[in-house]
Amino acid sequence: MAGELSAEAAREIRQLEKSKEKSRRDGNAAEEAAACNRMGEILAGNGRFQEALAQHRRELQLLQGSGLWGLWGLWGVQDPWSL
Repeated sequence: MAGELSAEAAREIRQLEKSKEKSRRDGNAAEEAAACNRMGEILAGNGRFQEALAQHRRELQLLQGSGLWGLWGLWGVQDPWSL
């Protein structure tokens, strides 16, 4: 059923929450963004689209705020969301 997380997915989400908190404390936007991305993937894969969207929006904020967003251009990608 959509929306329910398997034990494995729930465990990974808990680990990612811890990783995000540590990254936030350390000021590591790239690591926090990566954790948000992975959480978004897990949540979307389990039908939890609103939560997934919130994680991907946070990822985008972190990347734009840290200047990492511009790195996509190094690979010739104008809009990474269109890949």
